[in-house]
Amino acid sequence: MARMRNGSIYWDHAAERKYNSVAGKYQEIEGPPIAEHILKKVGFPVEKIPHVLEIIAHHRGGLITKEFAILVEADGIVNRKGVND
Repeated sequence: MARMRNGSIYWDHAAERKYNSVAGKYQEIEGPPIAEHILKKVGFPVEKIPHVLEIIAHHRGGLITKEFAILVEADGIVNRKGVND
């Protein structure tokens, strides 16, 4: 959970830098490439990466899986006032 939360901070900031917004649609665009880089770097199983990227690309709705629920919770933590400040 901590790794997912930390990763979500990266794509929140990437969206903010590129679009001057942390809107979910921008996070869904910027998140997968950043997450793929991080997952490969930490040795995450290569065969599972596409599944994780799909969840990130739709984390504002659409997919209902256990992993999706974890991501939604992590995203909520990151977006609470003060966490990204």
